[in-house]
Amino acid sequence: MTDETSTDEVRNLEGFVNSFPSFGIAAEGRDYVILGKHGDWPVKPISLTIQEKNETRAVAKEDHDFMSRGWKLEDGTFNGLVKLENNEEEQVRINIITVH
Repeated sequence: MTDETSTDEVRNLEGFVNSFPSFGIAAEGRDYVILGKHGDWPVKPISLTIQEKNETRAVAKEDHDFMSRGWKLEDGTFNGLVKLENNEEEQVRINIITVH
């Protein structure tokens, strides 16, 4: 693989459908996407769009990772777009699974 090819690779993210029972909390918007460790992003990500859902959520810098919360997701692989603090965008692939 050449250096040119490796720069065109799509970053893979993990997303989770949170199916754990919760009492008194609506099930809507409990799912999340992990964008990765802070050091994995040379420029801070500020939002994530899942293209098949045509929805965008903010990205937060949490203790160890950048996270995007408040989603209603389903299992599968989806295309996404991360907007960076410098207004550039990066294509991503999001692999979503359900956790029990």
